[in-house]
Amino acid sequence: MLSDQDLYEGFSQETIDRYKREARQQYGHQVEDTEQRLKKLSREEWERIQSEGNAVTLRIAALMDHAPEAQEVQEAIAAHHAWIEHFYEASADLYRGLGRMYVEHPEFRAFYERVHEGLAEFMCAAMSHFADHTLSMT
Repeated sequence: MLSDQDLYEGFSQETIDRYKREARQQYGHQVEDTEQRLKKLSREEWERIQSEGNAVTLRIAALMDHAPEAQEVQEAIAAHHAWIEHFYEASADLYRGLGRMYVEHPEFRAFYERVHEGLAEFMCAAMSHFADHTLSMT
């Protein structure tokens, strides 16, 4: 079973508390449901999910020379959406909002900008297209 320290590895307790508070304000009970589900994972399962997230982020960054709506990008975004669903069900509206948060929230933006300059905006555009043309159609 995982602890908060496992789930938020590398962050101070103050930052962990702030992230949890912000998430609960934004998403309510869904955050507690997600935390409870994640805490049941083994260390190996958690590391696999983290590795999967890193790989899909790098895959998307490598496709930034394509248009956000390009098939290759949308396939990578589909993998990102599947990865997000390890944490919670991501409807079209929620997934589109997550993309906006990658741009608007300074810490999310900084994370993606460290991977590749302009990645936050690229992901936002690609996620919005995916939400509008794939998730809204299901």
